Amino acid sequence: MAPQDDTEDHQAHSPLIGGSTVTTFIKSGSPAAYGTGTLGFFASKNNVPKYNNIVLVSNFHVLGAHGEVKGNQVYQPSWKQINGKWIPDFQSNPIGVLDDLQPQQYHPYQYPGDPDPPNGEPPKYYVDCATALLDICVSPICHTNCGVKFSDALRGLNLSGNAKITGVGRMTKANVGDPVYIVGAVSGVIQGKLSDAMYDDKTKLINVMQIDSGDSLDYGDSGSAVIDQNGLLVGLLSDSTGLTWSWACHIAPVLDLLGVTPITAANEPDNPAFSANAAPAATPAAVPATPAGMLRQRLSETENGRRIAALIEEHQNEVVHLVNHERAVTVAWHRNKGPQFLSEAAANACQPEHRVPREIDGVSREALIRNLAKALYEHGSARLRALSQHLEELVRYANSSDSLHEMLSMLGGAGPV
Repeated sequence: MAPQDDTEDHQAHSPLIGGSTVTTFIKSGSPAAYGTGTLGFFASKNNVPKYNNIVLVSNFHVLGAHGEVKGNQVYQPSWKQINGKWIPDFQSNPIGVLDDLQPQQYHPYQYPGDPDPPNGEPPKYYVDCATALLDICVSPICHTNCGVKFSDALRGLNLSGNAKITGVGRMTKANVGDPVYIVGAVSGVIQGKLSDAMYDDKTKLINVMQIDSGDSLDYGDSGSAVIDQNGLLVGLLSDSTGLTWSWACHIAPVLDLLGVTPITAANEPDNPAFSANAAPAATPAAVPATPAGMLRQRLSETENGRRIAALIEEHQNEVVHLVNHERAVTVAWHRNKGPQFLSEAAANACQPEHRVPREIDGVSREALIRNLAKALYEHGSARLRALSQHLEELVRYANSSDSLHEMLSMLGGAGPV
């Protein structure tokens, strides 16, 4: 039985919530088509600075089965009706970029407290998972967010009035027959029951949960969070048959493989982008793409932009570490008004009409760049020092305009960077 339209997600949500539609808008196959799936839940990357560590979790076959690579844009599309049929508005509402694409695999995992296996090897669990890094833009000065926002709520979930993930749980053989809830982008909230905690079909699926939903799920529900009767996150839907049963990966091996911790009522993040009191029913029908998201998208549309994005991805963690922990770099950053310039640039990213000043308290943008580059060269790794060859070009771009958006336009027609 096909799900009814009133259960399908036809919104671009703000704040973002689990159980909504997610896609990369990248096509493959014959005829070529792009896939849509479900945003399962949000998590924080372990051991990553808090303002750059929030990811959405879904399946690999949702986010990575069409030739996608790390850094590709991810969308939660707006929708429109054409001849009575809902159609996603192409490349609308970018919300982040692909971060960790884990091919479908068998991941060894030993639950804490479980007895050691007889052969010394942990059990293997089938996993199908991937993450996308959210486009969050937090000012280092006022700690406000002008990028996307997110919540620990799940669309349509209502367990004794609660729409949130309360924590993380585990389903074992003792839970067979217990109710579970699948929160999909197409089918909405489907109540089922656990029929097998360690299903093994001897070919593809090994040690997954088999769920009898009593109703058919749609292929677009792939990536859904699976919740137990106490609101605990217990699984990630990986295979829906279009019939009345489906399979889900156990959540602990997924989290272990991805190196993430779920955002739950028991683990709310210290992040201005988090909406602790989000009400899923109050989300608007459509939310325009954020300027910061469009800025990142434009960066990925040119060869020079992709090269710069790759360099940022490679070196940002080292630079942040040096700024925070290497005294000479910290002094260069603060003495040359680095936090103030960064705050002005963040404001420009979100409000294109805002102009980045050329000078703050007598310190020019060029002085910041040159003095910080000198400190980074003296204390950074060999690969970071190699970037000094681009210093003069960086200064030229910094002096060319007072807007990041205008700089990107110049970059599109520029030579190799």
